[in-house]
Amino acid sequence: MDNEDTQAVTGFQLSNNLYNKLKWGLTIVLPAVSTLYFTLAHIFGLPYATEVVAAIAALGTFGGAIFGISSKSYNNSDAKYDGVMRVDTSRDDKDIYSIEINSPLEDLAEKTQLQLKIDGSNKQDL
Repeated sequence: MDNEDTQAVTGFQLSNNLYNKLKWGLTIVLPAVSTLYFTLAHIFGLPYATEVVAAIAALGTFGGAIFGISSKSYNNSDAKYDGVMRVDTSRDDKDIYSIEINSPLEDLAEKTQLQLKIDGSNKQDL
């Protein structure tokens, strides 16, 4: 695949694995820890209940902002595509389709779906 055919990944992006772990931490663990500490602080008289909950909320908000930046960068790039399906409609007798895969074919065996970008620019070199 030519370099001019792919959009450069710009901005901040997290790997899928790190994204999923951080998302779980921000959406499940932080609120649970916040609630647990706030409740136990009131039951047992632990110090700084409000401050701890506010600090955890600030961490969650900051993490959400990072996720938003990462998601926008990912969605605006070609990183989500496994390849390109080129459609050449310049011929009168038939259309020509070709598929270019960006990753090693061995990696496809582990996937449950394939996502292709459609390029109908008629710049087909066959």
